[in-house]
Amino acid sequence: MIADPGWVDDVGDLERVAAGLGARLLLRQVRADDGTARHDPLRLAAAYRDAFSATWGDVARG
Repeated sequence: MIADPGWVDDVGDLERVAAGLGARLLLRQVRADDGTARHDPLRLAAAYRDAFSATWGDVARG
């Protein structure tokens, strides 16, 4: 589950919901900076890259 931390009120609660669904929570800034309610395509692509490569921390493990 990918979520923008700027829109999450309770990270612990969202982590529990994700775990209940058999998922993990990945917090990444994916919103556009222009004030609209939409995703930034490059940020969302980077978040998907991190999710698919199992990069769960703030920095990739190499």
